[in-house]
Amino acid sequence: MEEKQIEYNYNLFLDDFRTPEIAWQECFRDSRFLKEQWEHVKSHEDFISKVKSKFSQGSFPKLVSFDHDLADVHYEHIGKPREWWDEYYQREDAEKTGRHSAKWFIEFVIDNNLKMPDIIIHTRNTAGGPNIKALFDTYYKLKDKGML
Repeated sequence: MEEKQIEYNYNLFLDDFRTPEIAWQECFRDSRFLKEQWEHVKSHEDFISKVKSKFSQGSFPKLVSFDHDLADVHYEHIGKPREWWDEYYQREDAEKTGRHSAKWFIEFVIDNNLKMPDIIIHTRNTAGGPNIKALFDTYYKLKDKGML
C-alpha cells in the first residue's frame, strides 16, 4: 500500500496545563521542546479535532508529545487502586487520558497509511508513561514484522 501524499509539517503538544517550555524545565530535557514551534492541545477531544482538521488540509504532525493525565480527575484520585481506575474508565463520562489519544493516533496512522511521526512522552505519571510507550512499542514491532 502506498503512503498517502501529505505534508509532515507541524508539532503537536498534548498537555492540559504544561507548555513545552515547562515540560523542558521539569526534567524532560529534550531540546525540541525549546527549539520547535508547537501547536498545543489540552484534551483528548481537542487532540482528535486538531489532527483530523489539519489532515483534511493535507498536514500531519512531524513530532507529537504526549502527557498522560489530561483532567483534574486524574490528579484528584492519585493513589486509587487499579480496580477503581478500571471501573472509572468503563464509564461513558470518564475523562480520556493521553493513552487514549495515543491509541487513537496509532489507529489513525494505520488507517490512513501514514508515516509515524517522532514521538515524545513527557508525562510524570509513572504508570501512564510506560503504558503509552507500550502502545508505540507494539506498533513498531508489528510494523517491523510486516503485519501493518
